[in-house]
Amino acid sequence: FFLLRYATCVLSADEAQLDFFESRIRPVLVQHCYECHSVAAGMSRGGLLLDSRTGWMTGGDSGPAIVPGRPEASHVWQAISASGEVSEMPPKSRLAAEVVENFRLWILNGAVDPREASEPLARGRVIDLEREREFWAYQPRRVF
Repeated sequence: FFLLRYATCVLSADEAQLDFFESRIRPVLVQHCYECHSVAAGMSRGGLLLDSRTGWMTGGDSGPAIVPGRPEASHVWQAISASGEVSEMPPKSRLAAEVVENFRLWILNGAVDPREASEPLARGRVIDLEREREFWAYQPRRVF
């Protein structure tokens, strides 16, 4: 009986955290972050994708963007709260204090995020080595 009650409480907590993400975090990410940090936008500034859990866990050029349970160690938190050495985000306008606090709580409570990774963003063009070897600079010097 005790285990059943414990499992029900855990499921309720996870469900509440999922609802919190869906109602207070995801809409902000979509509105303010996806323009520069999503596969759908075709870009990932700083190598960071915020449209999936895998994206923010992998992080960008400076490492993982979110450290579950540790807002102060999370680059996203530092950027939106202007409390770290990372660039302030979003660049166009500051987020409301309530939104910033919601992100702090979300990260502090484990950063529950049900989103799976989208199709990977290509990080440059595909190089055809045979074609590239035909470039003039790689040809033997001609003597006339």
